[in-house]
Amino acid sequence: NEDTCKLSIGDNPCMQSDAAVEVDVVLNEDNIRSLFPLHNGTRYVYAIKGLVLGDITTPFEESPCVTTDYTRWEKVGSACSVDTLLHPNTTATLTQMFLSTSDTSNPFLVDVKRPARDSCHSDDDQKLGISITVGGICYTQVHRNHLSVYDATEWAGQETEEMMMMMNTDPTKEPKDLHPGKDVNIQKWAECYHNPEAFDELHNSNRCTQDSRTDFDGWSLTFPSNSNFAPPHEMVRWYEKSALYWKPVKTDNDGSGKGSRFGDVVNYRDFIEDLKNNDVANAFGGIEFASAATVGVITCGSVGEVGNDPTFGALFDTDNNYEETSGSSDHNQQKTKVWTAINLFENDQLRQRMAWALSQILTVVPGNIDGHTETEIYVNYYDIFVRNAFGNYRDLLQEISYSPLQAEHLTYLASKSHAYIFQDEDKRVSSADENFAREISQLFTTGLIMLNQDGTPKLDADGNTIQVYDNEDIMSMARGWTGFQRFTARGNIESHDNSNRLDPMYIVQDWRDRFPKTSLTDGYIGDGFPLCVDLPERMFLREGAKYRLLGSNPLPELMKDNPDFANPKYNFTRFVLDSGPLHSALSQVEGEWKAVVILDSTLLCTGAECDVDTVRVVKVENGESHVYYEYVAPPCVQQAFYNGAKGVARYYRSEEGNMCANPKLPHASEACCDQYLYTTVKDATRNFLYDGERVTYSTAEDRCGSLCMYKDMDGVVPRNRRHTGYHWLNTPCDVQVKINRDGYVAIVHDLDTVKMEGAIPLHVSDESLNYFKVYWTDGYPSKTENNCGDCKVLSDRACLCQTSVADEAVFSLGDVFTAADIISSLRVGHVDPAIFDASTFIEEVETEFTAYVKTPGSYDADTVFRVNDEATGRTLFLRNVKSTVSLEGWSHAPAIFEAENAKNMTGVEVKSGCKRCTGTVYVEFGATADMYIEWEVSVPADVDVNLKFRYVNEYNNRPMEVLVNGVTANPLLDFPSTGALDYWTNSAPVATRLKAGNNLVRLQFASAWPTSNITLDSSIKNELAWSGTTQECQGDCDRDEDCAAGLYCYKRDFGLPHVPGCLGVPSSNTMDYCVSNEYRYTEGGPNVDHLLVEGIPTNHPSYSFPNPVHFMGLLQDYSSDGIGETNRRDAEYETAAILDHYFYHPNTAPFICHRLMQRAGFSNPSPRYVATCSEAFRTGLYTTSGGVSFGEAGQYGNLAAVAAAIHLDREATSPVLDMEPGFGALREPLLKPIGLLRALEYEHAPRENLAELWFTRNRFAQEPYEFPTVFSYFLPEYIPSSTPASLAAHVSPESMLLDMPTSIDMLNGLFSLVKYGLTDCTDGSGLSRYPGYGSCNDNGMYERASGVMEWLPLSTNVTDIIDQYATLLTAGRLSSESRQKIEEIVDAELYNTECSQASAHRQKDYRGFLNVTKKGYECQKWTEQTPNSHTRTPDKYPDAGLGDHNYCRNPDSRSGGTYCYVNSAETDRDYCDVPTCGDEHSARRLALQAMLTTPEFHSTAPIKPATNKARPVPEAAAPSGSDYKAIVYLFFGGGADTYNMMPPYPGACPADNDLYAKYKAIRGNVALSMEGPDGVNGTSDDLHQLPVTDNPSNCSAFGLHQNLAFLKTLYDKEEAIFTANTGLLARPVDKSTYRQETPVQLFAHNAMQKESKQLDLEKEIRGTGIIGRVADNLNSNGFSCGSYSIAGNQIALVGEPGVSPSPIILSKNGLKEFDPDSSSGDLARLVNEKWGMPELIRSLNNATAADSNFFAETWSLKVTEAMDQYAEIYNALESTYVPSGFPDTGLAEQLRLVTQLMQSRAARGKDRDIFYVEVGGWDTHSYVLNELVENFGGVNAAIEAFVNEVETLGLWQSTTLMQFSEFARTLDPNSGPSGDGTGAGSDHGWGGHNFILGGSLKGKQVLGEYPTD
Repeated sequence: NEDTCKLSIGDNPCMQSDAAVEVDVVLNEDNIRSLFPLHNGTRYVYAIKGLVLGDITTPFEESPCVTTDYTRWEKVGSACSVDTLLHPNTTATLTQMFLSTSDTSNPFLVDVKRPARDSCHSDDDQKLGISITVGGICYTQVHRNHLSVYDATEWAGQETEEMMMMMNTDPTKEPKDLHPGKDVNIQKWAECYHNPEAFDELHNSNRCTQDSRTDFDGWSLTFPSNSNFAPPHEMVRWYEKSALYWKPVKTDNDGSGKGSRFGDVVNYRDFIEDLKNNDVANAFGGIEFASAATVGVITCGSVGEVGNDPTFGALFDTDNNYEETSGSSDHNQQKTKVWTAINLFENDQLRQRMAWALSQILTVVPGNIDGHTETEIYVNYYDIFVRNAFGNYRDLLQEISYSPLQAEHLTYLASKSHAYIFQDEDKRVSSADENFAREISQLFTTGLIMLNQDGTPKLDADGNTIQVYDNEDIMSMARGWTGFQRFTARGNIESHDNSNRLDPMYIVQDWRDRFPKTSLTDGYIGDGFPLCVDLPERMFLREGAKYRLLGSNPLPELMKDNPDFANPKYNFTRFVLDSGPLHSALSQVEGEWKAVVILDSTLLCTGAECDVDTVRVVKVENGESHVYYEYVAPPCVQQAFYNGAKGVARYYRSEEGNMCANPKLPHASEACCDQYLYTTVKDATRNFLYDGERVTYSTAEDRCGSLCMYKDMDGVVPRNRRHTGYHWLNTPCDVQVKINRDGYVAIVHDLDTVKMEGAIPLHVSDESLNYFKVYWTDGYPSKTENNCGDCKVLSDRACLCQTSVADEAVFSLGDVFTAADIISSLRVGHVDPAIFDASTFIEEVETEFTAYVKTPGSYDADTVFRVNDEATGRTLFLRNVKSTVSLEGWSHAPAIFEAENAKNMTGVEVKSGCKRCTGTVYVEFGATADMYIEWEVSVPADVDVNLKFRYVNEYNNRPMEVLVNGVTANPLLDFPSTGALDYWTNSAPVATRLKAGNNLVRLQFASAWPTSNITLDSSIKNELAWSGTTQECQGDCDRDEDCAAGLYCYKRDFGLPHVPGCLGVPSSNTMDYCVSNEYRYTEGGPNVDHLLVEGIPTNHPSYSFPNPVHFMGLLQDYSSDGIGETNRRDAEYETAAILDHYFYHPNTAPFICHRLMQRAGFSNPSPRYVATCSEAFRTGLYTTSGGVSFGEAGQYGNLAAVAAAIHLDREATSPVLDMEPGFGALREPLLKPIGLLRALEYEHAPRENLAELWFTRNRFAQEPYEFPTVFSYFLPEYIPSSTPASLAAHVSPESMLLDMPTSIDMLNGLFSLVKYGLTDCTDGSGLSRYPGYGSCNDNGMYERASGVMEWLPLSTNVTDIIDQYATLLTAGRLSSESRQKIEEIVDAELYNTECSQASAHRQKDYRGFLNVTKKGYECQKWTEQTPNSHTRTPDKYPDAGLGDHNYCRNPDSRSGGTYCYVNSAETDRDYCDVPTCGDEHSARRLALQAMLTTPEFHSTAPIKPATNKARPVPEAAAPSGSDYKAIVYLFFGGGADTYNMMPPYPGACPADNDLYAKYKAIRGNVALSMEGPDGVNGTSDDLHQLPVTDNPSNCSAFGLHQNLAFLKTLYDKEEAIFTANTGLLARPVDKSTYRQETPVQLFAHNAMQKESKQLDLEKEIRGTGIIGRVADNLNSNGFSCGSYSIAGNQIALVGEPGVSPSPIILSKNGLKEFDPDSSSGDLARLVNEKWGMPELIRSLNNATAADSNFFAETWSLKVTEAMDQYAEIYNALESTYVPSGFPDTGLAEQLRLVTQLMQSRAARGKDRDIFYVEVGGWDTHSYVLNELVENFGGVNAAIEAFVNEVETLGLWQSTTLMQFSEFARTLDPNSGPSGDGTGAGSDHGWGGHNFILGGSLKGKQVLGEYPTD
């Protein structure tokens, strides 16, 4: 939102908090106490004490066993002296509460909530003040406000005028103290500490001195609930007054002080505004604010946010952490009200329809959000789709990717890189969370398989589909989603827990993975971007350079500087602009500073601009005021490997931070020193132009004259680390490659100047595990152990090799190539050559491309091509270069010859005990001239080599001579100072040639080296008395300026033996001497470790790979020092590049088009139709046949063009296609009531404001925002079973929701809407809830409705009425047959002789044939007088319809209606039950209900009826007579982490195969630790033991999760079997072949779920599931087998068409009565049940022709099937009892219904049943330990209840329960959202463990082979 930013000058609420640096304040005694004087004695801030529990006036439940809110506990780091006596259940619950809390940072207090799933024993429900010991810590419950820190200033004050007016107090009177005991009794707690005498004197009292002064500690106040210093106060006073007048010191809390406790750490920014001022900020290390006239704060808008308008009334509530005023259901449904109101009444329906479609593609699942009852966060997320519905898909992708809702949903919130975790947490191994990386590709952009632009799959040479990505790609891309974090909450958003789920996230650069990431197209994220080294010099002045306004804050936002840079007391040097072109460009325009400035042309440099390589933050001065701008460098990438690296180090070279850096990049600072002058090496200095400046290596040399291997930066003045960073060393650094057994590589920096432990950061050390994929040219080094060729074998069996990089041109001038060749061949991008200086490039225009060359007539590696990418519409600049990394360890081995292996040595002293030597000893050169060491080097042939000597040298600078075979190779090889004796390095290389055979390489003192002949002056002058300059070899000096011209002051340290370069100078330890240029040479020599010979050829093959690129710099920050190159800017660039990669992937256009077409009502769009849409997506434009254009040409991803292509294409508009069988779709369930309400003009009742569709998921299995899974409501590839669609392999996603319970509920809801309006009528079948008034009457009065459909037909003619309804509700598609049937029932309702017209007087008009009375008597003929005589004869009542018949009539207008005389002596006559005929309103309602059951309403297509052909009614099943048996298929949806269900058991496996140790090592902090606490990790006693025999692992037992105790019981009873390491496997594979040999998309939920439920990998019986095929087999062999799902439509239940009855889908809640209070009930009685609603539905959904529409037919098939199944199941279940003892969980409810179905087996005629049940929640990408505790606990309880009930039924011996899951999880954990491992999860894996339970099993076995590695 930077475009909305403004500079705000002056006093404003944002100024101080935004300008302050990040300063944490600990709320301890001293800091709280200090707030009083820091506010000049005007603020009274206290931690509250003395509050008591158990006061009857408490407004909340206090018992930790009862309340669902938090309770507060004091904690002491030792066991309680006496624990409160508690029931074991209570102890376990409270223990778990403390162990699972994340509130661990406060040393004194903890606030915890009891998990809702856990409960105490009822005996303990009212216990307060409990003390309990957990984990050695004593926890004692205290009042929930105890030690909360408040600003009590207002309570210590007086009434305000406003208060007095509100209380009707005369404002002219003196205001009273708010505190009844006077203000002084609040003030004294601070005053008596700071100013006791003055306070008592002021108030003429002895308040401060009457008691011991220790009562007044200055930081706390004791509430006198029970005290001897004040009258006792009731707690009600605290509750009432604290809420009004006591302000928690931190802003983002719930008003209870919970977030502002004594001991908490509060950031200065979060203090309430009353506590912020300059003095407070300075006291805690913040900045001192400038005056309002010069302070500028950046304030930015929030997209779509508007001010509140109170004129709209109080329509909505907010879910926050203050007092609730609405229930959770009300909160939950508010977002649905918003959605409904918009879609019912707004005019932008195409936009809303697009938004609805997009929301189903880019889903967020509220069940995954800790905030599912909030409103604002969801409507805000949905607004992304509304806003971008006709915008660009790329913008939409970016918004959802930065959405905190999406990050929480798909668990990449706070995901941290392995490098961060590894370094931050003692080398803990982790991986990035893969969840979002998988779904953004699979569901949001590319899909699973490669597509042509028409949406058809691409096939390989064998005719198989091609996968878009594999799991390696997901693991790589997952690293690109690390670092995302929510902003802190702001005061004007809804939040129940003070989390900001509204604003886009930011990236924490330290958490971000910095290494190369492979793309989905065999390249790297960053391919096509320019190399940073290729940017032109002074890019900050070039056209396109970007600057962001910072206001008065000098700290950058997209980079990181030391926070102290913002503190003026340190007097940092700024880069100041006060004139020149750049100053002008950044200056105010019409009095305003621009939020963003982009240079529109290249500017000339002026002043310091010409001397810097780059800028970071510039200070723009404008008279007396100034602002800061941050320079935002353009996106560019760095190559992972490069030649010529130089070393960098931090302040002390001995500390961590020694690394390699590219000398061409401004990534480090200068360290000025002379390598030959020890004193400057020891204390290097700086020569910078601004603090924080980075320069290239060459600039550093120019600044300093010389660089060195400094020891430290103590020469910097002032001596302060704030003025230092990373600094260049004048030593080479090797960028090496570490290769693991799978060919993955890691970057290793070998800076040989330091071999101290930990000096090289872990992320680039040889311990690094930051592996990434490279594309090997011809394989990679052998993965067998100890076979690294000539490279080094590391302890983890990885190879460590030297690298060399070669850049070569790809195209030459004479080559023939096209633009497509350029795009496919070149990976390195380039900036537009036009921004370089004019003479840099020469432009040469070709037909398909433009070349920019530096050398005319030649294409070399520096040539840049400009091409147009027709596929995406982008203009690309690509450099004509291929960069290849070769492993030197295989082509030319660096051979090491240790000192101890030297052939000869003379005079040198052999030293041992060197910890950082490569060998065991080193040699020391003393001061004797004839010293040498000599090695023998053998080579197979003559070869040119480089010789290097590894040495260390503190200050002995004598040159050495190198001889090869007696011939001098280098007469004066310098061995300059390394700064200290621990700093080993390599000498400069000596190029020489070795001859074949043996060679002798000697190192000795140089035969001649320069010295000075000047003798030291005998009269050493005292520095203080010396006013002139000191001559050569004289002293004393202190700096170079003290010496004569050309001389240098040699700073001597204690113990130096001589003055360098001065002969005969006596030793002196107190003098510093002036020396000449020869000072560098000393008498002593270096210490030498070994000889390194580079270039010896080997016989090993050469290996190479293309050079990977990455965005993020590898130079890291330490704490907040801001010295590194890992910054937020580059993380955002990398994120944008990842999104671009998805966006521009060739699959994205057809994939998204296909998904949107399905949501638009085209389930199976034709390839031509998809191709048209794809073209619109790619070109940004769609033009109709009439020449009307939509979108914007050249804007790839334009959704306006896509929407037009979908809705205006001939396939969408041609009526001819309506008759195609495969055209159209089923309508989405939720769109049916919305369409109905909108079409018939729904209006609110006068007392209502919003349409309230209440929990539509319970009626239509759909609800706005309430997506059940990431796959939305249905799978796009779903094919309904046993339908024409399945035979034609046509998908019908909406059919997934077309099961029997949903069909019943849907029709009930629609009927209720017609009969009663928007209500809760008919047993909750209505679409709303009880509005608080009225009754449910189907009379057209709608007295209970909160809204009704107001539209009425424009005719009273029945045919016209039906036609008009058909037009509105079926777009005129309703068949003539259906129209005729509906007309018949309307006529029957209006004119049937078997009813009496409502307008008739006392039913005198009845002429029907009813001849039985209400009491059941048969009528006597009117012409007969027996058995009862009467006078109502035909002749006396000729017009009454009497005659020689016995039909009911009312000839004499009796008030009771029709009657007759009866054939009985018991009574003479009785009344008849004659129904009242409908009026036109009831007839219309009946017609409407009938139409709402038709296939034309439920689909988008017409039908072709088969002439009066009814669908067959299935015959009742006949049992075979065999004994009953049942299978229960239990599915763990989401991929269960079953390696924590059945882990190895400690000590149960052989020592040489310690599975538990291996398990613990790989699982890390998600392992079930045997030392862990109960409930999460368990102890060995809690981990159940599964004894085994004859297991392939040779283990005696395996473990079982502690929460599966009942499964352990079954196992011991031999009624349970576990299977180890099972999963989908088509054929035997290994790691190198599994991708090719496995015909399924591994690791994808939907694909693996489908395959695991089908178990038909070879597609032998396509479209069937394992349960369906088992049922088919049983039914084909004489059994009566039923199959039932209690978890929706499942492919597992589908069998071959016609073999078995259709599977029955049930809801875990059972069945509701169909059509209660049916409008057709009277008609059914009148016409022999012909028009009962089920019969009417059957009639309107009769059989259709073979070429009728598939989707309309699917509705008809499924709804009639639902009627049949309902008739079978409803009565059967009514006859069963509902078992008790089942927990209130989803799985338990499913299993309870299974037992009811088992009871009804005889009524259903079944002797075999297969039941499908499912429980979700296993996709544990985070908090896996906690989730498994809950999940396994729920499973255990449900299964125990089920088994107990089945045993009661006597069926356990006949029942088998089998558990499956689509896959298991990765063994190694991801980082988790907390980063410290407590929230770690696991990602998608493959094989796992399962269990089988049954009374007849041969149990107590673990089958299969448990993995051993």
